[in-house]
Amino acid sequence: EFQELRNTLQQQQDDVANSLNNLT
Repeated sequence: EFQELRNTLQQQQDDVANSLNNLT
């Protein structure tokens, strides 16, 4: 259960990083 949560947080972090990259 914690692994699933961690994976979700990692995916959100990746999404944020991609969004920031798209701004530059």
